[in-house]
Amino acid sequence: MRTVNNPNDFTQLLQCDGAILFIYVDWSAYAREGLQIVEEAEMSLNDGHPGKPTFWLADVSDAGSPGYFIGEWLKQQNDRGIRMFPLIALGNGSMVWIKNGEVVDFAMSALHLTPQPIIWKTEAPFGSRDQA
Repeated sequence: MRTVNNPNDFTQLLQCDGAILFIYVDWSAYAREGLQIVEEAEMSLNDGHPGKPTFWLADVSDAGSPGYFIGEWLKQQNDRGIRMFPLIALGNGSMVWIKNGEVVDFAMSALHLTPQPIIWKTEAPFGSRDQA
């Protein structure tokens, strides 16, 4: 899993054909447990198959966290009709599927999913893992 540490990392994420962004906060058990589920899904999806969607983690625990700056971009997505706030700010360990800079799916909490539904939600916009 790659980490969003600065605006350059976030630009790379937005340029991906397929990116799954996990919103992490260190103060939430939901986010910590959800991270384990996301990591399991990532391993299943990307088990040696190059060119598959990239999983990213943005730590938004507090204003000093490396990924905190992405909050503004996420709020802008709300203006486009994708309702993520205030849910995404509650520490639920939310997930955002992004294709070429556009949000294509959202899950309030990875903890509400298991690895298999994450895989299905990933394959829907980005294609099957059996594709080259």
